[in-house]
Formats: sequence, C-alpha cells, structure tokens
Amino acid sequence: MKKFGHNIDSDNLGDIIYWIILVAQPFSGVYFVKIISEQKNIHKKMRFIKTLILLSLTFLFANESSFRGKDRADILSGPIPMAYVHLISEIYNIPLSQLNAQRGSYLIITPDNMVNHLDELVSFKRSQGFDVTIKTLDEIGITAEEIKTAIAATLIMTQC
Repeated sequence: MKKFGHNIDSDNLGDIIYWIILVAQPFSGVYFVKIISEQKNIHKKMRFIKTLILLSLTFLFANESSFRGKDRADILSGPIPMAYVHLISEIYNIPLSQLNAQRGSYLIITPDNMVNHLDELVSFKRSQGFDVTIKTLDEIGITAEEIKTAIAATLIMTQC
C-alpha cells in the first residue's frame, strides 16, 4: 500500500513504526495544544448552555409548586407531617382545618455501642414533637431483609 509517498508493507514492523510516526506528526507540538484549547473552549460553551437551559427550566416551572409531587386531592386525602402544614396550606390554598396533620416519627437503627450517644438527639426530636423509636441491630438483626422487616413493622405500628 502506498501512503505518504512511500510503499508501506503491513507485515514489516519498521514500515508500521514509520507509518505511525508519520501519522502522529500533525498531532505533536502546537497542533496538539491547539486541539486541547479548542476542546476546552467547546467544554466551556457547553457548560454555559447547560446552565442556561437549567435556569430557563427552573423559571419556567417555578410557579407550579407541589408538595412531594402530590396534587390537591392527594393532599386532602392523606396525612401531612405537622412540620409542613403551613407550607402546604399556602401552596395549595387549603385552610388549616381541612388538612390531616400528623406528628412525624423517627426510627433510629443503630449498633448497640452507639445507643448511649443518641440521648441528646432523641430528647431534641421529642421536644420538637416527634415520636422517636430506637432499635439496635441486636434486636432486629443485621441483614438487609431483617432491617426491612423491622422498618415495615414500625411503620405499621405507628400508623395504628
């Protein structure tokens, strides 16, 4: 095969190395630096365009407020955490008396040696009106399935 004015034998290692050097020459030195700087400029422009699109979408959908993606019917039919009652009342224009506000609760799952260090957090959350339940890994188990079962049991217990 004839490339760059020379006959190159694809079975000859010397010809292959010569061909690689000939191909690589345009990418060395200034040309390579120029390519990198152009890529950086393109990257900056793309980042600017992405930011502009994100801001445009943010302002476009800013007036469509929702609480956890729920519509008015979902809000009125289900329980609402007490901490969000005033926010939801303002967003959906619903009187406070129509909202089903319920106390929030915390389930803390911890290793046995950490239980004594949670006293301040538990008392703080209880002072804010939350129910707090602490379960140790020895009580519920250490596998993912045992932890999921304990969480489900606690959820069922708190909903009753």
